[in-house]
Amino acid sequence: MVMDTAIVYGMKTGEGVGNERLSPWLTTTPIEGPVALQLGGGGREDTTYQSVDEKSIDILKQSVKLALDYSTKWNEINLNMGCPSSKAVKRSFGSSLMRMSSGEHTRRAVSECVRIAGARTPITVKCRLGVSCGGGGPDSDSRLGYDALTSFVRGVRDGGVRKVILHSRVCMMSGLSTGENRNVPPLMYDVVSRVKRDFGDIEIVLNGGVRSLEEGEGLLGRRNGVDFSEKFNDGKDSIWGEMDSSPPLVDGVMIGRWAYNDPCGLWDADSRFYGKSDRNPTLREILTEYVSKASEAGKKKKNERSDRGRENGTRRSEATIFCTLIASLLVCSLSMTVIALVANSLHQQQVLRRCRRCNPGERADINTSD
Repeated sequence: MVMDTAIVYGMKTGEGVGNERLSPWLTTTPIEGPVALQLGGGGREDTTYQSVDEKSIDILKQSVKLALDYSTKWNEINLNMGCPSSKAVKRSFGSSLMRMSSGEHTRRAVSECVRIAGARTPITVKCRLGVSCGGGGPDSDSRLGYDALTSFVRGVRDGGVRKVILHSRVCMMSGLSTGENRNVPPLMYDVVSRVKRDFGDIEIVLNGGVRSLEEGEGLLGRRNGVDFSEKFNDGKDSIWGEMDSSPPLVDGVMIGRWAYNDPCGLWDADSRFYGKSDRNPTLREILTEYVSKASEAGKKKKNERSDRGRENGTRRSEATIFCTLIASLLVCSLSMTVIALVANSLHQQQVLRRCRRCNPGERADINTSD
């Protein structure tokens, strides 16, 4: 996730010229494609829950435009509306955009981003099944239950979004840490599946708790007999309505923590899901290429530091010359002052001696201006 303010203000104050200033946040490599850019931000700064915060919406849509101007390779730009971190809660973005009071603001933010992106790149939304404010806001601002969830999905759909990624848990905005919010709230795959049935005109992607490619195949209807019973609400909480026990079915699956905890688990994902028949590289080949790329990146970084060092060295040399010149001028000025004082003292002594020779019995009236 990249913050919208990092892009907007980075463009104004970052190093380099033009789009070069955005490279720390938006640089990608060909091997990363297809690639999505996830943006955080767009939250309402007013804690009194004003209807719409035009300033934050403007920053968010500026970041979308700058990202699209920087690269045409984004397969999608995703708006994060489910982050449970304390930073997100404090700045009113992420899961805060699901609050009941944020409804119109969120719809407007989505609509403006869709308008800026046009037909170039789809704007998508990632969110939770709901938010429980608790100490993070008035209870009436919580968005809990199936009706509240569908009103949110309907709002972003009406704003122009055609793909919603649902993390199949509720976000607890107080009482749980960011890490606990990823594990403690129960999974509800059946709720996500029902959203897909009720919103057949948009793409619904399930996220959260997927631990194997077999589960992914089951969620996409490509494999029968996968047991999801432990990941169902199954009527345990009535606010989610009556759910059936049929296998969940969605348009896509997002895998997060399992992918980086066990990357080899994705070994044959391309052949399973995309029909690719290319030979997968061995682990040795992957590590060898990784070490090579890391070495290249290290050399590049070292060269950049050397270039900065030479530039800084030139600046230090110029500063040293300037300081030396100033010091020399000060020494010369001080020397001339001392010489003048000595000369003046000698002159006074000479005048005094002449006066005493001429008038031995009188006090000499010394005029040093002579």
